[in-house]
Amino acid sequence: MTKILFMSDGSDIAVACAEAIARRRLDVLAVVVGPNVARADADAILSRFKATPPLIQTSRPDLNNQIAAWGAAGAIDLVLSIFFEYRVRPSLLQAAKLGGVNLHPSALPNNGGFHTSFWGLVNRTPLGATLMWMDERLDTGGVIAQKTFADDGQISANEVRARQRRLCAELFEENIDRLAAGRIAWRAGEPCSYHFKRDIVAATTFGEDDPVTMAHLMRLGRATSHGDNGLTVCTRKGERFRVQIAVSPLPPEPVANP
Repeated sequence: MTKILFMSDGSDIAVACAEAIARRRLDVLAVVVGPNVARADADAILSRFKATPPLIQTSRPDLNNQIAAWGAAGAIDLVLSIFFEYRVRPSLLQAAKLGGVNLHPSALPNNGGFHTSFWGLVNRTPLGATLMWMDERLDTGGVIAQKTFADDGQISANEVRARQRRLCAELFEENIDRLAAGRIAWRAGEPCSYHFKRDIVAATTFGEDDPVTMAHLMRLGRATSHGDNGLTVCTRKGERFRVQIAVSPLPPEPVANP
């Protein structure tokens, strides 16, 4: 029976992937979540399994004594990262006989890292989700499977984010059997565009005299329609303002009678 280390962020997608694992003859050694994951969210994952696995809460699973012991004994077949928020070190990936697999809510190699819905809309790159092998870098492993969709010029970052996350769950369900059976060979990937929080701050901060096209402004409006995001405008007096833009289609204008 394939032995799995299930690592996640405690999200609804992690719960869906746990349900997919529970429907199969797979042995979950432990559920690993980051230190900021609420216990209730971790319990939602644990409850999906018939035999409740131990919970390990850490940002460095490679340094956990139990995980290190499993690795040294050759007991880990596959590492699964379902939006686990911390880097998985090479030593843990190398300890897994079949390697490590990650889900990412973008169409890699476009938009590795965070805020993928924002960058997909602003930079007009393909939108989608990717199931990939993990390597020592971030979001650069070989692609196992991918699904994409087009920007229709109206979709918001909230809608992009939700759709990309649903596609992640679909990719996991469609490929976990072959992964667990070792029927998908590991392969290297390629460099990707990668963004940090500071990048989105820079891309949404303007001086009051900065020129911007209406097309770019509309993309920014759709791209920042998630949470309390928006544009920051700095005045010549040193004041700062948050500007939030809603973009929605209007019905066609009626045709005037001749």
